[in-house]
Amino acid sequence: MIVFGYILMGLFCLIMLYVIVVQFLVSEAIKNRFAIPRSSKKQPFDVQIFFWVVRELKMLAKFLNLNYFEVNILVYYILVPLSWCFLLDWYLEIHYFTVGFVLLWICVLFIYRDFARLSKRMYKKSVGFLLLFNRFGSNYLLSSVVICVGIPLVVYGVLVNLVLF
Repeated sequence: MIVFGYILMGLFCLIMLYVIVVQFLVSEAIKNRFAIPRSSKKQPFDVQIFFWVVRELKMLAKFLNLNYFEVNILVYYILVPLSWCFLLDWYLEIHYFTVGFVLLWICVLFIYRDFARLSKRMYKKSVGFLLLFNRFGSNYLLSSVVICVGIPLVVYGVLVNLVLF
């Protein structure tokens, strides 16, 4: 079981590395082809991460023929928590969280029926939540990176550590 976990994590890391390398090569090719001038002032790391994630979500939306709101909700409200439920179920050797989460989303989608409208509404609520952190000296970009990238990575680290060890 532990060997399977290591193999799974290794495959995940290889896929992520592949995606990052391909994305870098594509972005460099686009910069060179369209002669986009490079800024002499380097952007902060949080701004770079924010715009990289937005670009990837837009590419995914185009690939899936969805809009940005739908892909954002699909990733951050369905796929990421579903993967957390799966890892937690794997650790606890039960399937309650994953099955419960899937049933919850089936009920939500049955009640609302229009995923595009639901996702736009949920996205606006998410933006409002992230803007609340402006009161504490943050900004939308930094709050997005911390809450939508940093915290999920920490949760993945904890869950994968629990599953593998």
